[in-house]
Order: sequence, then structure tokens, then C-alpha cells
Amino acid sequence: MTRDGKPTVDPEPLTIGGRTFGSRLIVGTGKYRDSEETVAAVRASGAQMVTVAVRRVDLDATKEESLLHYLDPEEFFVLPNTAGCYTAAEAVRYARLGREAGLSDWVKLEVIGDQETLLPDTEGLLEATRTLVAEGFTVLPYTNDDLITALRLQDEGAAAVMPLASPIGSGLGLLNPLNIRLLKSRLGVPVIVDAGVGTASDACATMEQGVDGVLMNTALAAAGQPVLMARAMRLAVEAGRAAWLAGLGHSGGALEADPRLAAYRVLSDVGAGAFANRAANRQLASLSRADRALAQELAYGTIRLRARLDAELGILVDRALDRLDSRVLDWLRLGLYQLRETRIPDHAAVDETVRAVKRRVGPGAAGLANAVLRRAARDGRSAEAFPDPDADPAGHLATWGSHPLWLVRRWLARWPLASVRRLVENDNLAPPVTVRWLGSDVSSGDLRSPVRGVRLTRLEGWRGMYRVEAGEPEEVIRGLPVVIQDPAASAVVDYVGGDGEGATVDLCAAPGGKTLGLATLARRARPFVATDVNGERLARLRAPLRRLQLPVHLVRMDGRTPALRAANAVLLDVPCTGTGVLRRRPDARWRVTPERLASLVRLQRDLLDAAAELVAAGGVLVYATCSLEPEENEEQVERFLARHSGFRRERPEPAAVGADLVDDDGDLRVRPWLSNTDGAYASRLRRCDDADEGESRG
Repeated sequence: MTRDGKPTVDPEPLTIGGRTFGSRLIVGTGKYRDSEETVAAVRASGAQMVTVAVRRVDLDATKEESLLHYLDPEEFFVLPNTAGCYTAAEAVRYARLGREAGLSDWVKLEVIGDQETLLPDTEGLLEATRTLVAEGFTVLPYTNDDLITALRLQDEGAAAVMPLASPIGSGLGLLNPLNIRLLKSRLGVPVIVDAGVGTASDACATMEQGVDGVLMNTALAAAGQPVLMARAMRLAVEAGRAAWLAGLGHSGGALEADPRLAAYRVLSDVGAGAFANRAANRQLASLSRADRALAQELAYGTIRLRARLDAELGILVDRALDRLDSRVLDWLRLGLYQLRETRIPDHAAVDETVRAVKRRVGPGAAGLANAVLRRAARDGRSAEAFPDPDADPAGHLATWGSHPLWLVRRWLARWPLASVRRLVENDNLAPPVTVRWLGSDVSSGDLRSPVRGVRLTRLEGWRGMYRVEAGEPEEVIRGLPVVIQDPAASAVVDYVGGDGEGATVDLCAAPGGKTLGLATLARRARPFVATDVNGERLARLRAPLRRLQLPVHLVRMDGRTPALRAANAVLLDVPCTGTGVLRRRPDARWRVTPERLASLVRLQRDLLDAAAELVAAGGVLVYATCSLEPEENEEQVERFLARHSGFRRERPEPAAVGADLVDDDGDLRVRPWLSNTDGAYASRLRRCDDADEGESRG
């Protein structure tokens, strides 16, 4: 509903940095005659987010001459901006000043490059964004309409990107709608058009490009009747959004949504070194829900089954695959995946792939793709492509099972063939969406319809865990006190426990799912501190912590040199190879190497030794991984105990986790092939009051 009680036509509210806004119009507060006119115009605009220049406003809200005195924080969300700053250092300084004055840890970031046009200095903007995101700010940078700059800002952690329509104060309207549509089609964060929107028709036309919102100031403040103009702009923004939702913004043109092309772009980004999840967030953001689901299946499935696809392509293609243009190889993989692993009709898979290769690479490459894929469709899958599963089980699991051969051989040396087969099969399935309930206890049975469009089903045997049967993850999170989490990760939280008092530290907290679960359990823990070396990833915890009202202190810190006081409980969920979560991270299997494993083992040792220094006498250190490898798990713990005689292993509380998940040493082990979940490992290491009692049982 809008403020005046009228129903909105928008099915999804504007969400930035985990905060939701009912209005897509953001307004500035400069150039009005007085504060009373400013507030009246803001109210007429319906805006909920209001931006103020830290350099130009009295930051003492108790003074009547300060604009902040008139902006009720219960009515408006005040967004500090760094208008008038010409260097990254200056912009960072004023952003910090706004936060210290109690305004917000959000900032509309401006780094001006030219005094006459007020166009942005993009290099300074990137530098300031990087710095502020690392310090925990939610950054909304004002930039030009260049795609590459916008993508780099997104990669630096910007919560939204604010390209100009035309220079600040010019009133020239949207000069380059094609670029704005391109930004919207490629970015995974909201696009808010800022500056140059001079008339109501400009505002409407801008919103018709499918952008997420518009920010304006001069068009309102310089009008003869600012309050009336504010009302007109409100209606124009709503009209433009409604027109886009009605279909105007989805029609035709060079930027028409294409799930196959979006999937290809994900493959291309991953091939260039990007992580699959980040590439997908960036490339699939502009697609409809159905197209997004298809594109993600095509991209993630092709990445997971790369070795299976390549084994067959090795027979179908008349040359070595490494001699192919990488673009052609990616399209062939995508086309073959559609033929073999989806219900897409063969003719559609072949025709669309060939057409894309012709358009993106050239007619010669399209001829090759046409011949290869038509032969694949005609002849079916060739048994010759894969080793015999009985005569060469490792070769079969590496090709048909699409896993690195060295990793398969490791697993076969430790577990029965049947277990490894089930593990590989589990890794090649797309995981279901599951959530951990973080609110008060819910009744047993199913949660059929906790919020509209969402249906959850309880997972038996896993405390507080539900499977999402219907609804988008964003809808679930927005409407319920939950965190998206696999049962295996949730079991680590329960294994740690949290009913004690005193300080609790989550030492490698990002991305934060376990932090949220543990903070919910450890309500009496004071203080609760979550740290991580990556400030950008740590900053993403702010929104869910605020949503769930959890009092957690976030500290950017290298866990190898912790600057904290002793704590009663320390969770050390270390960086690892992630071999227990390969189904969830489709590209991870192709990143892990023996050299990477050895490097991570050294890092884990350093983190463990540092974490030990944080544990108070009688306190507990819980070491955790999402790996299946013994060097990262029990062998790491045994080496730690050999170095630290003041610690001993201990079993968890009997009711903490299922008895079948705890081994003879008291360590948590979740095996994917037994539980149909991710894999996880954890060990409880108690610091003894008397060091003489702390002999290793490993």
C-alpha cells in the first residue's frame, strides 16, 4: 500500500541492502527556500528515502536551524551523501563523519571529477567504494552510464548503482536510454537513475526502461510550486513503473531477455575466473523468474557436468577440444547439455545454439556447431565416450561423474566404491532450498502457507529445518525469521550450542549463515562478535542482522592476528576446499587442486593456533569445515592437540545433534551420501582449567 492507503501496482517493493522501501522515488533536500517547504515537498513526493549532503547540513538535529530537526527518522530514511567531494579520500572522510554523527552507515557516494559538469571521477569512485564497503558501509555510488564502470562498482560491493540520466542540475532528461537498459540487463544490484531528470515525462520515460528507481532534487526544488511538482513526480514514477510492468519494458530489441545467452555469459565469466554464483547474480538479474530458473539450470548444469559433456564432445568433434575457440566450446557444451540433460526439444536446442554461435562467433563456427549437435541429436549418447564402470570405476566417475580424477582416486582409497558413487551422484544434483527457522518455536508438522506464495515442509531429523516447496528464496527471507542454510551447516550450529553466557566469537564469519543461527541460540552471549578478513562479505551481514534484530558486532579482522579479548566460545569455520559442498558450488570441483589443498591446510593451522589464544580458561573452541578431506578435518585437529596440551576433545550435549552424526571421538561428521545433504565436519576442543589434564585423545 502507498502512504495514502491506495493499492500499489508493483508486486515487488524496492529492496536495497536488505532494506525495503515502498516508494521508488528518492529525493534530495537542497535548493529549497526553507526546511518547511523541503519537508512538505518530500511528503508530497511519497519518498521514503531522503538524501542530505553531509558537507552542507548542520549535523546537530537538536537545533531548529538544522534540516535534520525536521526529518523524522520514523517517517524518513535519511541517506547521507558526499556531494561536493572531489577526491576519494574526501568522500570517505565525509561518509565517516555522517556515520559518526548518527545519520547512517549508508552513503550515496559522490566523487566529482569536473567542477563545471559535475560528472563523476570513476577511478576515485571505485577507490572510495572499495574502502567504504570494507568498513561496513552500504554504498550507493553516483556514476556515469558506462557498463564497465557499473560492473566494477558492483564487484567492489556497491549495494546499488546510480547512473546519471544527464549532468546534475541540467534537466536534460534521459540522454542515453540504451545504456541505461544495458546496465539494468547486466547488473545484479538495483539501478537508480540519478541526476538530470527534469520533468514528469522524463521521470516516466526513465522508469519505463525497467530501472529500480529515480533520484531527483533540482526538478522539485527549482519548480514554481515544489509541493505540486513533487506530487507530479510521484505519479510519473508510478506510471512509468506500471507501464514497464505491463510489458512495455520487456519488448524486443537488442536487449531482449534470452536465458541461453545469459547462461553462456555465466560460463564465459566463470572461464575468466569468476565464481559461478557471482556470475549468475550479475548475468541473470534482469530475467523473468521462469527465464532465470532456466538460465541457472543451463549454466550450473553445464558447469557441473563439464567432464561428461567434454567426454562426448571429444568423439563428436573432429579436433582436440583445446583447439576450439573457447566461445564455441562453451556454446557446444550448452547445446549438448540441453540435448542430454533437459526436456528442451532437440530441434530447439540445436537451432537456438547454432543461431547464437553464428551471431556471436561467425558463420564458420556455426557450421561446426550445427554438424556436431545434429549428429549428437541423431545418434544419441555414445557408450564409447566413457570408461567401463566396473573395469575402470575411477575413470568412469571422473568422466560420466564429472569430477577431477585425482579427487575420485582419493575418495576411492578411503571409502567403498558404492559410497563414492552415491557421493558423486549427490554432487551432480541441484540442491533443494532449505531454511533454518530462527524465530520462536513452531508447532510440529508442516508449515503450509506461512506467507503468501511460500510453502515450507519440515525436514525430519534436523532441528528447525524446512524445505522450501514453493516461493522464491527472497520471498521466504523477507516474510519469515529464517536463514537459507543446508541441514549440514545447521548441524554445525547445533553442535556448537549457545545457551551459555559470556563472550562468543565467530572468527571466520562470512557469508554469515552460521553466525545468524548461533546468535539466535546464544541470546545470552555478550558480546557476540563476528569477524572476517573480507570486509565486503562481512558487510552483507548487516541487513539480516538488522532484520532479525540480533545484537552482533561486526569486526573486519585477519583471524591469524585477532585483536580481541578472551571468549567463552569461539567458532572457527575455516576456509577449506569445500569438497563437502560441491553440489552447491558447481564450479568448486574444477578449482580445487592438490596444491590448493596443501595451501589451505597451512592456513587452517595458522587460524587454529591464533583462535586457541582467544579461548578463555574452561572455554570451548569449535573447529569446523565443509570439507571431506582428512588433512583438513581430523588430522588437522590431531596435529592441533599435539601442539596444544591445554585442549582436549569433548562430545557435544547429547541432544545437540543426532547420534548418527557424531563419531567415536565426539566429532561431527555429516556424510552427503548418507544424509542427502552437504557434507560437514566439526570438533569441540575444550580448554582445560588445569593444563596438565589437557592431553590429546587423538
